[in-house]
Amino acid sequence: MDEARLSSDRSKIVKHLETIDQRAAELYKNIGNAPTEQPRLALSYIEALANALEELRVVEEEVCEHHEELYQA
Repeated sequence: MDEARLSSDRSKIVKHLETIDQRAAELYKNIGNAPTEQPRLALSYIEALANALEELRVVEEEVCEHHEELYQA
């Protein structure tokens, strides 16, 4: 069961990394297309990427905590 949970956790992290990678590519493309006279638009894309990375950090932290519990048990 522990191996199944570890595999599930790894899959969850990989899925989030893929999502973040897709968002980053979209945001990078959009920033490149943003008119220079609209820096707020570019900033909103950067903030969206930062939020996505924070989501990943939270998931990674939860997975690490779970792994610590498994290894202490």
